[in-house]
Amino acid sequence: MPSLTQALTAADPIALYESRLKEEGLLDAKKATEIRRQVDARVAEAARAAESAPWPTAADVEGRLFAARMDPAPAPAP
Repeated sequence: MPSLTQALTAADPIALYESRLKEEGLLDAKKATEIRRQVDARVAEAARAAESAPWPTAADVEGRLFAARMDPAPAPAP
């Protein structure tokens, strides 16, 4: 029986789609490497931006945590 990690890796939609595109001749190894490099760069930039962003204030928690505050609050669902 495969481990959970093996099962999740085998079901990875990105890897499965990459394989399918390669099988259909729509993607080669060079292009896949270039796409992966671009994605890695975007993720690294997003991580740098998140790490350098200021911590939220108490006002942010009330006003922007999940959605904009609605006054008056909507009626509860029946």
